[in-house]
Amino acid sequence: MKNLIRLILGLGLLIFAYFHCCMGAEHTATPTAVATTTALATVPPAFGARWQNSKVLLDGLLPNEDTRNRLLARARELYGADGFVDQKLRVSGAEANANVQNPAGWTDWAVAQLQGPDRLKKLNANLPDGSGIALTDRELTVRGVLPDEATRSKLLQELTGMLPASVKLNDLISILGNNLNDTQLAAQSEFNRAVINGIEFAVNQFDVKSKNPEQNEATVNAVAEVLKKYPDIKVAINGHTDSDGTLAPNMLLSTRRASAVRQALVAKGVTADRLNAQGFGPNQPVSDNATPDGKARNRRIDFKVIAGTSNVTAK
Repeated sequence: MKNLIRLILGLGLLIFAYFHCCMGAEHTATPTAVATTTALATVPPAFGARWQNSKVLLDGLLPNEDTRNRLLARARELYGADGFVDQKLRVSGAEANANVQNPAGWTDWAVAQLQGPDRLKKLNANLPDGSGIALTDRELTVRGVLPDEATRSKLLQELTGMLPASVKLNDLISILGNNLNDTQLAAQSEFNRAVINGIEFAVNQFDVKSKNPEQNEATVNAVAEVLKKYPDIKVAINGHTDSDGTLAPNMLLSTRRASAVRQALVAKGVTADRLNAQGFGPNQPVSDNATPDGKARNRRIDFKVIAGTSNVTAK
């Protein structure tokens, strides 16, 4: 009997020890880590160069190390070793925390646009901080203050001439004395995009339908939409001619062209008191009048937001 009791107690101790050991091991075991990998987002490339405290700040998301090296080398050529700061040029991968796309030719575009801040500074020595360029795969933004419209147009032609037609211009350049606020600058940029194909006139004609009527109609419609989006602004419609002929007839012709566009916009529902038509004749060329193509570019209409409107908002 005593032996039986000892046997039962011994088995009980063995069972207790077994469960204590196993339960303790399960309870204290470290869970096996499961490796997880988060895929990096794919983003388009971007590059910016702007003036700040007399130096050019560079930043952007770049497709590869070669792009960064080429940008830095070109910056040293333009601004000197102490004239620029690599603020945040980040390369695709872990550094950028993204997979940055590499469109064909984009690195060449970015390197070419590095001259933008330099050109702006040479055209206006008192250029405000923040002036410069920003480039993506779809848009070039140029910001600054320049002395006059002709200077602005020539610079934009120079910069956009280095880019394919698929890259759109976001023009945030203001003219000295215009004092446009941010919303007015945004409206001005939209006007500039709306007239990218121009409003063309046959020689010595001021009828909007005298040349490329379908293109002109599309441009007038686009301008009308911008005016509806910004219902509080007023706009100067500026007419221009080439240099052929004498000054007085060209001044009259440019004014008639601006007035014709004004009437076309009124017909689209824009109130006449928001539109100021004026002519400048051949006095503000944006191209060389020595060639037929240059003359054609000078026969143009442009739209300028009139400063001074208060509380301008977009719908």
